[in-house]
Amino acid sequence: MSDEKILSFIPEEDFVLSSGVRLDPRALLADVHKAREDGFFSSDTGVA
Repeated sequence: MSDEKILSFIPEEDFVLSSGVRLDPRALLADVHKAREDGFFSSDTGVA
């Protein structure tokens, strides 16, 4: 799946935390590509 297709599933507002900090979509894509390489994904991000 292309990066554009992956991002098309995620509304822009989902990249904004409750604190107002905006997450970089490129960081998400890097995690997606790494998870594909590794065969799994685990997150320890403290998003509330």
